[in-house]
Amino acid sequence: MAGLAEKGVHGQVVRYAMSSFSRHLLSLITSFVRAKLLAPELYGIWVLVKTFPAYGAHLHLGTQAAMYYRLPQHIANGEHSHIAATEATSLWGTIAINLLFCIAIVASVVTFDFGDELEIGLLLACPLILITAYYQHINNRFKGMRLFNKLAVSHYLFALFSLPVTALLTWLYGLIGVLIALSLSFIATLVYLLRGHQAWWPISDFKRSVFVDLIRMGFPIVLLSIITTFMMTGDRFLIVYHLEASDLGLYGLAVIVIQTVLKVPSVSREVIEPETMAQAHNHREIAYFDRFYGAPLLYIAFLVPALIGSAAFTLGPVLRLVLPDYVDVVPTAQILLWGAYFLALTYPARGIVVAAGLQTQMALYMVAPVALGLGLTAAVLAAGYGLEGVAFSKGATFAFLYLAINLLIFRNFPHYGVAILRYLAITGALFFYCSVLAISCAGFGDDL
Repeated sequence: MAGLAEKGVHGQVVRYAMSSFSRHLLSLITSFVRAKLLAPELYGIWVLVKTFPAYGAHLHLGTQAAMYYRLPQHIANGEHSHIAATEATSLWGTIAINLLFCIAIVASVVTFDFGDELEIGLLLACPLILITAYYQHINNRFKGMRLFNKLAVSHYLFALFSLPVTALLTWLYGLIGVLIALSLSFIATLVYLLRGHQAWWPISDFKRSVFVDLIRMGFPIVLLSIITTFMMTGDRFLIVYHLEASDLGLYGLAVIVIQTVLKVPSVSREVIEPETMAQAHNHREIAYFDRFYGAPLLYIAFLVPALIGSAAFTLGPVLRLVLPDYVDVVPTAQILLWGAYFLALTYPARGIVVAAGLQTQMALYMVAPVALGLGLTAAVLAAGYGLEGVAFSKGATFAFLYLAINLLIFRNFPHYGVAILRYLAITGALFFYCSVLAISCAGFGDDL
């Protein structure tokens, strides 16, 4: 019976991962609709504004992550008081910190002159930040309760609701409509998720001791996500400072293309990680390393170049047909695509690292590549290399990150050394081969 239950949960996780992928594809269409209805300058302001909800999503300081891991244990033990205290404390703490974040945003808008469009966007981002925080809490609560099927349906609902509402409201109200549509999409999804479940707001009080305990457990977990988010978004502020909002709009569209290409290896990671964690007691064995790191790494190393190549050669014709105002971003996007190869190669490492309890070390190892990348971005922008220079800097960041993670694994598991060198050699040689092939085909791509 336990085996059947485990298979059932695994099946739910797979369906959840596939729904996440489907939601992203539908979100890609929605993003193209936003870009089509907004000029590049307004789209650039949207890219900058949506950075703040992304940061707000990590201000729970790890309490949401800890709740996700704690709830199954409390539910299994029938500890109803602990369930109520964990849910209430994590939610109260998350909302309180995000509320302070919103107050800081409003104060900055009142104090400084950011321009009318950006100021309106930042003010409308505040309710979106709070709604997103609550939505994130409910998602983690449902994950902790292993209600993956309902979450999978919610992904489809969110994407299918968001597309027409975004198109309509953006056409009517521009940037304001984009932000209102996103808030409404979260609210509609929450209505579906909470229908027939417990109260929308916990009745238990905030408990300081529980809050501190949740932070102690969850902050090392979320620290990795915080640095990853900053790695992906920090250059937006440098672009706005050195260039124009329209340039950020072009760059934002290029990043969406990258995220879409990388969603395939990302989904495969979500599927394989539960098994990686289940076999964590074998994490020092070479067979474990080859199965849960080496095999997925090679799968990604051979699959992603095909995805990258397809995107690189079709992006120009697609943009000329659908988004002609954004066609100048093609060279930048192509550079970003090749650099993203190394980011994809880092995905299998997370399960290995977390299984060994090294997530805090991994976050610290990421600091140097991220800092180096931002420094390089600032330098190329100051030198006048524009968005293509930013894309090169981002690719270099991903390459340094891939090397840093392998160094972390080697230092903690020296007996993996030969295997690590073998995988580095294979992935490096494959990148070199694909780069030469891409350069030789560049003339053909330009004629498309």
